[in-house]
Amino acid sequence: HDEMARRRAEVIRELARRHSKGENGHAALEEALGRVGSLAVRTEKVVHKDAKIRTFIQEDSSREHLTVHAYDVHYGTVRAGQDVLVALDDSIVRGNTLKNAILRTLDNLGPKRIIIASSAPQIRFPDVYGIDMAKMGDLAAFKAAVALLHET
Repeated sequence: HDEMARRRAEVIRELARRHSKGENGHAALEEALGRVGSLAVRTEKVVHKDAKIRTFIQEDSSREHLTVHAYDVHYGTVRAGQDVLVALDDSIVRGNTLKNAILRTLDNLGPKRIIIASSAPQIRFPDVYGIDMAKMGDLAAFKAAVALLHET
């Protein structure tokens, strides 16, 4: 088990490295899923996003409604109470979509545990990549850094 865990961590680190260099996140994610699958770990796509819908660009008032319609769920893939569900996210910005839609959806599938891994480079300042965020406190990376400070 230790060797398998080490290899999985290696694959995830490689995905993060490639994404931070600006390589195609979707292609890197697909490749990483294939590599993880070769490590005798059952892999399934449980939630699939419609690539044409960009929820982070929407106004706050319409984002939540749009988010509900942006994802397809593949029911029957998670064994309730048995499977540990690892979700890879390559585009966490505010974390609202993850918190308000994806986690709720994943939790409804009944996994034993949910682990979220983000391969995106941290966005630490507002108005990066044309994303209008007026407050530093809206950024997921900032919230995570503050939470870590409180833990220590």
